Formats: sequence, structure tokens, C-alpha cells
Amino acid sequence: MTEAPFRAMDEFDVFMDAVSRKISLETLVDYALNQGSQWIFITPHDISMVKQDERIKKQQMAAPRS
Repeated sequence: MTEAPFRAMDEFDVFMDAVSRKISLETLVDYALNQGSQWIFITPHDISMVKQDERIKKQQMAAPRS
């Protein structure tokens, strides 16, 4: 039995307010960094509050055109 090399969370914060989103993202990122595994967080919200780290890579897609 082996652990998965990565985990993904899709739109986990859609129904959270800004304060809850910030707290949950900080907690999840800290946990992921301490765990040593790879995590993928997919969200339509702003992630600028996520701290910078050499092991953190943030990507943002361009807004869709209407």
C-alpha cells in the first residue's frame, strides 16, 4: 500500500466568506508544506494572500472573455 503522490481540492472555498477562505488556505498550505506531499488547490477566487515559498507555485488563468 502506498500513499498518493499528490492531492487535489477543487473549489473547496466557493461558499466561504473572505475571512474563512484566508484562514482555510493558510491552514491547508501550512499542512501541505509540513506534510511534504504535493497539493493542488483549484479555486475561482483570488489567491494573492497565499504566502510565497520556494515550494509553492501559483498559477492564475486569464478571465474568460464574454
